[in-house]
Amino acid sequence: MMFLWCVLVLVNLVSVATDTNAGDKVRITQKGLEYGRQIAIASIQQKLRTIQLQDISGTERVKAVGKVQYSFTGIQVVNLGLPKSALRLVPGTGVMLSIDNAYINLRGNWRVKYFRFIRNSGTLDLSVSKLTVSTTIAITSDNTGRPMVSVTNCAATVGSVNVKFHGGASWLYNLFRSFINKALSNALQKQIETMYPDLMVKLLVETVKEPLVTFEPNNMTVQASSTVTAYAIQPNSTLSPLFVLNLEGSVSAHIYVTELKLAGNVTLNKIKMSIAKSYVGPFQVAFLDTIFTVVLRVAVLPNVNARLQEGFPLPAIGKMQLVNSQLQVLKDYLLIGTDVQFNG
Repeated sequence: MMFLWCVLVLVNLVSVATDTNAGDKVRITQKGLEYGRQIAIASIQQKLRTIQLQDISGTERVKAVGKVQYSFTGIQVVNLGLPKSALRLVPGTGVMLSIDNAYINLRGNWRVKYFRFIRNSGTLDLSVSKLTVSTTIAITSDNTGRPMVSVTNCAATVGSVNVKFHGGASWLYNLFRSFINKALSNALQKQIETMYPDLMVKLLVETVKEPLVTFEPNNMTVQASSTVTAYAIQPNSTLSPLFVLNLEGSVSAHIYVTELKLAGNVTLNKIKMSIAKSYVGPFQVAFLDTIFTVVLRVAVLPNVNARLQEGFPLPAIGKMQLVNSQLQVLKDYLLIGTDVQFNG
């Protein structure tokens, strides 16, 4: 889910950066895709480490023993690896993330009862190999043009499962190992696929107060505060809030006059993100904070600066045209000096 939010944030920020010119286009390079893949894998690894399989219990008839009641509980991840992964564009849809040859090692407890009165328990080690996961993320927009993302497809395939039992009547489980392997494999596959709920996600960015503009010699600083609210769009179109973030940002601007145009460029000073409220339990925002900073530096600000450097024409006052204009940023104010030319 974290990767899903990051994709939406990236799309939303890039769309804002290019909104000043409807003819602008954003091209995602191979380097950009590689960066996205790294973000996705880090997010998925973090999510996979939190997997805890639901407890499994049931009854199985075993030769020479009869009916055996069994249960597996507290199965958690102790190690995992995602050695091969790829992120590619899907024309007209969005992006697809695929993972191959992944492995996961889990550990848990087992308990068994047979002959109606004999009880035994112990621990188990579960090794999963040749695990593949693929998910397609579609990028769309609502009727106001606000970007949205959704998972249109998520599939997981467990290649092989090997279970080792320790303690107690471990020999008994070995008598119906194939049944156990299949049950645990299905449980793990289901758990991985539910990591990506089939819901669209929408972001609402709101300014909480007027931006603060300060002037120092040869420098102008703009500080802005906003909130970012993420919503899951339910099948009946209602919005369910996921979390609210506080976002504090600061940029420095260098402005100047060139060829009768006001132009400039901006640089990022800092950005700080904090969790205001979560409806999905606690999570760390440091990962998103880093992503926001990188996205702003490499995707948003270059587009903003490209537009600023094109400049904005200085206004004409009636029949007077401003010429030889100069601009200085001084403490607490801007000083504009100019000649005027009368066009009769």
